Amino acid sequence: MAMALPLLGSAAWLPAARATTDATVERSRRALMGTQVDIVAHGASGHTLQAAAEQAWQEMARLAALIPATARTAWSAASTAPLACMPSASLPR
Repeated sequence: MAMALPLLGSAAWLPAARATTDATVERSRRALMGTQVDIVAHGASGHTLQAAAEQAWQEMARLAALIPATARTAWSAASTAPLACMPSASLPR
């Protein structure tokens, strides 16, 4: 019985392994708010995937622009060294 469980779990991958599609993979990487962000998209059309990734980048940039500059500066500083915060900056419990 103990051997049946790992084998049962691997059965879910069999149909995917047998599928023969011409899937395209598009990858893009950019820095956003002091962090490296990667987008990996899978699909049939490279052009469609590139357009979707570009829309995602634009939306992330739009959302990042809504965050105050002071928060972005603090996050960037905290990515390289510990950042001391005042107790009043803590979230209420």
